[in-house]
Amino acid sequence: MDDMNEEPQTTASPPRDARPETAANNAAQSTEQGTARPTGQPAEDGAAPSAGQPAEDLRVEGLKVTRGGRAVLHGVDLAVPRGKVTALLGANGAGKSSLVLTVAGLLRPTAGTVVAGGDDLTGLRPERVRAAGVAAVPEGHRVLADLSVADNLRVAGAGLPKREVPAAVAAAVEVFPELHDLTDRPAGTLSGGQQQMLALAQALVARPRYLLVDELSLGLAPVVVARLVPVLADLAARGIGVLLIEQFMGVALKLAERVYVLDRGRITYEGTSQQLRDSPDLLHTAYLGAASNSNA
Repeated sequence: MDDMNEEPQTTASPPRDARPETAANNAAQSTEQGTARPTGQPAEDGAAPSAGQPAEDLRVEGLKVTRGGRAVLHGVDLAVPRGKVTALLGANGAGKSSLVLTVAGLLRPTAGTVVAGGDDLTGLRPERVRAAGVAAVPEGHRVLADLSVADNLRVAGAGLPKREVPAAVAAAVEVFPELHDLTDRPAGTLSGGQQQMLALAQALVARPRYLLVDELSLGLAPVVVARLVPVLADLAARGIGVLLIEQFMGVALKLAERVYVLDRGRITYEGTSQQLRDSPDLLHTAYLGAASNSNA
């Protein structure tokens, strides 16, 4: 998915099932299921967000975004609770990365709000969003290729008081001890899996309350995926709210408690991952219902 070049979809298809299944099965077997919306059915356009959302949620309400003169998000509502993994599924071009970039402050919405733990982040610059506790890991394990691993991590702490940066870097490396012996290496010389670990570690240096991870497993070997998936589960257990955008449906459904499906810039399903595993037709309807309606 190339977010900067999202194009209208002519057909919508569910994301690929987990490949390999071993990574999903071995890495995220113990995820506890969340609480479903009463119907567990595809969401209606314009439906209000669930009542009584905790103030600690990261909440996106009525979000509309236009890119290159074309609307890519049409009134999106979703919530990311602290201490849980929430998955956002959708085909290429559905608007998933546009949503992440907007929440992170890299795109400005034309309507709607982004609120994190009661703090209104709508339209704030990226550094202020990050300082408010929302860190994003964009698609493609992006790092500063010419800088060393150590410098990548130090730069990621720019929003912290200077005296706190060493401890924040040390804590991030503790999550990924594989980086410990690579600190002097230029980030551009790392493998794809090492770069993804570094990208996640950079986000953790900011000490986020919420972590947005776009395409965790894209282009990575199964053994690397199996290494990364339980890290997200552990971060959620520590109280971080995780929004996971993932191309491998099996990984997302086993790791997340709650799932949203985005199709052509609209949420077409909200419910638990268990519901989707038990009723595959729900996922099919969430992806293809909008296409059928538009062709009617």
